[in-house]
Amino acid sequence: MLRHPLFWTFYLCFLGPLGSQETALLDLPADLPHNYGVLGARLKIAADTLMVSHVTPLGPADTAGLRQGDRLLAALPYRMRTVQDFSRYIKSLLPDTQFELLIVRNDSTQTLTCMVTDVRRLYALMGEQARDSTPLQQRHRQWRARSGKGENLAKSTIDSLGAGTELENLQRAFALETRRYAADCRLQDVHFGLVNPLKNGQLAADLAAAFSNTVLDSTIARMPPHLDLSLAPSPIFDTAATDSLLASNEIDPSLYQSLFRPFLEAGLLAELAFAELDSVEQNQLFSGIPALLKTFSEDFLLGEGDREQTASHMHTLRLAKRVDLAYLFAAALKISQLTDPVALKEIRHRARKKPLISDQLPPAFQGDLLFAAPTPWGWFLVGDKGPNFYGANAALIVDLGGDDTYLNNCGAPILLPHAADSVAFRRQSPAGLLIDFAGDDRYIGNGWGATGSAVGGVGLLLDLQGDDLYQGDRLTQAAAFCGVGLLCDRRGNDTYLAQEWAQGAAFFGAGALVDDGGTDLYSAAQFSQAFGGTRALALLRDWRGDDTYLADRKTPSGYGTSDIYSGWSQGVGCGFRGYSSGGIGLLLDAEGRDTYQAGNFSQGLGYFFGLGILVDHRGDDVYRGSRYAQGASAHQAIGVLIDERGDDTYQAQMAAAQAGAWDAGIAWLCDLDGNDSYTAQHLAQGA
Repeated sequence: MLRHPLFWTFYLCFLGPLGSQETALLDLPADLPHNYGVLGARLKIAADTLMVSHVTPLGPADTAGLRQGDRLLAALPYRMRTVQDFSRYIKSLLPDTQFELLIVRNDSTQTLTCMVTDVRRLYALMGEQARDSTPLQQRHRQWRARSGKGENLAKSTIDSLGAGTELENLQRAFALETRRYAADCRLQDVHFGLVNPLKNGQLAADLAAAFSNTVLDSTIARMPPHLDLSLAPSPIFDTAATDSLLASNEIDPSLYQSLFRPFLEAGLLAELAFAELDSVEQNQLFSGIPALLKTFSEDFLLGEGDREQTASHMHTLRLAKRVDLAYLFAAALKISQLTDPVALKEIRHRARKKPLISDQLPPAFQGDLLFAAPTPWGWFLVGDKGPNFYGANAALIVDLGGDDTYLNNCGAPILLPHAADSVAFRRQSPAGLLIDFAGDDRYIGNGWGATGSAVGGVGLLLDLQGDDLYQGDRLTQAAAFCGVGLLCDRRGNDTYLAQEWAQGAAFFGAGALVDDGGTDLYSAAQFSQAFGGTRALALLRDWRGDDTYLADRKTPSGYGTSDIYSGWSQGVGCGFRGYSSGGIGLLLDAEGRDTYQAGNFSQGLGYFFGLGILVDHRGDDVYRGSRYAQGASAHQAIGVLIDERGDDTYQAQMAAAQAGAWDAGIAWLCDLDGNDSYTAQHLAQGA
């Protein structure tokens, strides 16, 4: 058992006839079966006794009244001397067994009657929607029918070692792990990879090929199947639905048709995704997101707090699971059509035809504007070619050129504070759009959910050329939670700076950062650069240039190792362990001499039913990581790193790296060509 908060606990379970407090305590038998019972508590040695260090909120131990600080003497009739004894004992017990614990609390001895359960019921949130039976899709059948080069090499090696039986046993073990946990949010791609471990190189290569298309709407259209979704039918909105949101007879009709109407329809589609939630539930969802992510960032586990905090996080996840993601992708497809070259040419041509400036324009907007109108969703603005300053939120901005500064939501749905001095927020607009045609621009996101991101809707930031700076905090730069966030930079040497949940990161939806050219710098603290959380696909695709990816030296390692840091970035699929499965994170770099540097859990990393992929096509690249890096996985997950060409260097500082897997994990590192160097420590290089 690893000594780290994210590497679970001991779950206490019991079987056998009830003893009594007066019965003489017996030593634990040496030979015990394994029956998968759990109770939901954690022990530690304290002052030469076993002490309860944590109780899972809402679990059987919690229900029975076991509390942190209780000293455990026995699971009647057996004396418990060590945590190891207890761990061995609980693995022997059948679920649905009632038993008695002998404890000391406040210097008083007492017994507690408990009922053992199993993992699936302990983490019942993962099965409330009963989605275990999603059928395999055509791509899964094709993967099963084909054998890739890596699979053939692996099978040949296994055959030469006479290890076919071991492989069969391993596959049965993976299948068991997929059944032990319920599967509400488990993606079929991940499930297929877990039960077909030798197929994961082929799976990852096919996913990378599917998202190599540089046309944005094609990229979006290919996302829903990998989230087990079909695109929602796009309703035909009558003119009254959109006209009422931008009521002015003075707007140029052609600009309205080419720009405003598609944007408004995208927002209306996004609103349909939340039709199952009433206004109170929507506010609860949006206001609960920051607290959920803050707990995950600080403790990694959602059940480490008190009962009320855990119940609140579970409520947020329940609400998120009811959002219809198909409509969010329909909205993203609608808004992405504005990035088509023909559409952009039309917008640019029409934007100057009929200037209109509201007399309510706030002073936070400075420079030469061609259009400015307030709407219920926020300001709609069109800026001329000069150096403009946008210092307040706006639902829609089109800027025709110049070195501009954006100090606002930057092409994201507008979020407002839920209350004064509150981190929580509520949504003003279901969509956000920013198109900048030219210039060396600065995009300074003003808090959570900014800069081509989306919380509760769809957001798009498109920059067509220039050496640009993107700077943000959390849930920024193509991030999403119950949304689809898109950031597309066509040309220039760009810098992306952020903290967490950034640069292609998503939960319940998608976040896609697409940079088509230039030598770029991506820097974040953690949980970024293609981080795919629950029921989400996160993509960071850089098409050319000598790029640098950094996610290191900001967040100290949760293991307490000096000079080692967390990363959770650069192609990561990760779930909320025990509460919901992970998604897909794909970092795809087409060419260039690239540098990847990240802390723990990075560079093609899967964690708890997640699939993390890093694919680099060409170039002499350098990969620097620490623990669980460079094609690694832990806890029912898959991590893949594929480098197709170049003389590459791989460096890892700690355990479980370079195709290192732990606890029902599958790790895959494939370097197809070049004179390469690998440096690592224990549990590495295929371990």
